[in-house]
Amino acid sequence: MIVKPGEEITLPFDEDDESKVFWEAEVQPGETQTFTFTAPEEPGDYTIVCGLPAHLEQGMQGVLQVWIPH
Repeated sequence: MIVKPGEEITLPFDEDDESKVFWEAEVQPGETQTFTFTAPEEPGDYTIVCGLPAHLEQGMQGVLQVWIPH
């Protein structure tokens, strides 16, 4: 999941965090998929988290950096 700018996911991730999600996709264990999405128009750092139970607590997160080339 990509989190909306200025939002933080609380632990554990649950229903109260759903409104904070900019974009999400699901992949089942053992599967591989490719997704295409339109990046946010606002430059900045967007938190990426795994919404599976206990995965965020174990550090499954990252950052998507959006920038506009000049």
